[in-house]
Amino acid sequence: MPRPRAFESSTHEDTVAGKRSSSGKVVRGRPGYPMEPVTDTSPTPGDDLRQALVGGLSLIGRQLTRGEVQVVTDWLALTSNARALYGRLFVRRDRMLAEGTLSDRYAEVDSATGALDELDRAGFVWRSASHAVSTSWLLDLYDRTELAQLSKRCALSSKGRRAVLVERLVQAAPLVRGHLDRPGVRLRHRKLFRRLCRAFLGRSDGDIGAMVLHRMGTRRFADYTPSGGIGLFPDRRTLLRYEASRRWAASILRTGAIEPADQTQAMALIQTAIPSPAEVRRYRSLRYAVRVAAAAAEALERGRQYREAAGIWSLLASTEHPEAMQAARRFALCAERDGRSREAVEHLAAARTHASTTERLALERTGRRIARKHRLAWRPSPPLREPRKRTLSLPITPEPGTRPLWNGAVVEQAVADVLLHAGRTVIPSENLLWTTLFGILLRDAVFAPVAGMLPGAMQSAPLDFGLPEFATRRTALLNRALDEIRVDHGLARLQHALDHHYGEAIRGVSWERWTDHELRQILEGLGGPLVAFVLAALASGASRSGLPDLVVLTGSPIRVSGLFPGSLPKGPLFIEVKGPGDSLRDGQRVWLHRFATGGVAAEVWDIRTTPSLGSSSG
Repeated sequence: MPRPRAFESSTHEDTVAGKRSSSGKVVRGRPGYPMEPVTDTSPTPGDDLRQALVGGLSLIGRQLTRGEVQVVTDWLALTSNARALYGRLFVRRDRMLAEGTLSDRYAEVDSATGALDELDRAGFVWRSASHAVSTSWLLDLYDRTELAQLSKRCALSSKGRRAVLVERLVQAAPLVRGHLDRPGVRLRHRKLFRRLCRAFLGRSDGDIGAMVLHRMGTRRFADYTPSGGIGLFPDRRTLLRYEASRRWAASILRTGAIEPADQTQAMALIQTAIPSPAEVRRYRSLRYAVRVAAAAAEALERGRQYREAAGIWSLLASTEHPEAMQAARRFALCAERDGRSREAVEHLAAARTHASTTERLALERTGRRIARKHRLAWRPSPPLREPRKRTLSLPITPEPGTRPLWNGAVVEQAVADVLLHAGRTVIPSENLLWTTLFGILLRDAVFAPVAGMLPGAMQSAPLDFGLPEFATRRTALLNRALDEIRVDHGLARLQHALDHHYGEAIRGVSWERWTDHELRQILEGLGGPLVAFVLAALASGASRSGLPDLVVLTGSPIRVSGLFPGSLPKGPLFIEVKGPGDSLRDGQRVWLHRFATGGVAAEVWDIRTTPSLGSSSG
């Protein structure tokens, strides 16, 4: 039996670097830092770093000290040769590098020795030949075999991993220093420059490698104008607290050992945190304090210290963090184990009044269970609307594997095969399809110049992407776009995106998963009203997970063998497929409820097993 076209791994003959790339086009950001022409395909980290520093300075310059601004100014005044070498070293790991390995290594660096001398005079590198550097830095210049030989010369044990050898040699630094004669170099001001790169790129890692990919045509960033506004940080103190918390949490969570002092510090940061808008919360110290505190609470739970863990979860539940409702649930579970069941139930009942629909389902389930077990009162919330259900009988294939096969395919594919055989077109409709349609059809709304939402020049989405505020800040623009989609199914917007924006890095968009023809077929088969309904929900903050497995496109009414009830109408139909023992997740229930209240046809198909005759066939 042939498989539905949309289930095949389709590839598009046009790639980002192909005929739809923006070759020769100048992609401009905010005035003052236009993107370089994409026709320049040579990877030049020095030029990319220069551009990122200038752009970052225009975005968060007011949060820097005069000294920091002067450092950037001095770096920009270096010769292109020195900037080129610094840029090359900047994209490498932050460690001491052997000077001898840098000679004639990079084509755009005319003289590595001359560049190092200039960087040294200007204060942009540490050189072991002219600066007092730590023993641990110098040991970076030697591999494990060399470290073992060095240990023997110093009458130390040469056994163990590299990290063990380094630790042993550092402890014997007075004996070791005389043997470390290899000249090395390490960059200065890396932390400051990374800060500016993060601001310019709109990326938490500040990796300018993304700019190299853009310049080479491997990845095409969207053409938009960064918007003004307060920016990521309202003041320098907020910026420094964010950076310090980020480093602190990373060092703690990397080892997994959380000391009482770390727990105390995390809770103090949470208690003193200043409320922030939702779109910038990931750029606040609270984010990392919550991570450390949650890890501490989980460790206490594993140690059966439920009262202490409950105290942390209670604090986390009172924050503005996205996981606050999960913390409320964890508090209730700990309180129950600590013998405070009534308090647990009351806490859950209060928390659900502030929870989203999906979060409320989890709180409701836990509260109902605790109340029933301990004979306490529980007032249920209004139930969600239940979707229509059908049953489909399919032969299961007796083959070993992690997932059972039905007619030789996974269950979603097997259902699609049945519908295809009956004469209807079916496509997978989980998440990726809808995030792709959202980014393509509403691209103008995604990159609209809303104040403060696009502070960087290389973002794949605005800061409020996925939040309810996304829709409220772009009401007129979204209404106009959705009205157009309702009229022509979004075909005009699709064609415009394919002609002018193909290959752009837009969050959630896959340009290669479907061909142009398939996308048009999908839009026409779904119909403009249904497409607009789903996109409007996503724009208003609906979860991008939990959408039904399949959608049947508009076609002739059919009867399906083995399906009860067996008649399918001509209109589009969402199907959530559930095999034996599988149940609806909370996110799926919320989407099905949303479809039911919006008049969109969506059903749950339960799959029942029928005896298989030998090797199963359609």
